[in-house]
Amino acid sequence: MSQATRSRMGIGAMALMGLVLAAAGAVAQDRPVTTTKDAASTVKVNVSGDIEVAENGALAELSMPSVSRVGGSVVVRDNPPLVSLGRFVLLERVGGDVRVGGNALLPSLGCFGSLVHVDGSVRIEENAALASVGELGMLA
Repeated sequence: MSQATRSRMGIGAMALMGLVLAAAGAVAQDRPVTTTKDAASTVKVNVSGDIEVAENGALAELSMPSVSRVGGSVVVRDNPPLVSLGRFVLLERVGGDVRVGGNALLPSLGCFGSLVHVDGSVRIEENAALASVGELGMLA
């Protein structure tokens, strides 16, 4: 498996997060992941390191509905066929940067309605079809 089709997350951790990769080939190294449940029994996943999905020529959809905190950065870059950044509905805090770039067919940044804090910078660039930043625009 080439480095170009690798994310920085182990397969077991990706399944635990509810990660949806609508393509083959996302493989990776394990990173520490912890889970908690809130009063409504919602499983929330905390990732201590980075989440990076990059240079995947087969990735059409990406969704992480269970991730609530990322200790490092969230990077989604150079995935030419990516057309959907789906649900990131529980993501509240990112300890590093949020970078989305080089995804030529991506029309929207999807649902980041719970994101209230990014310790680093937010960089959105070179997404030719991008028409909306979605709920990411609510980030103060």
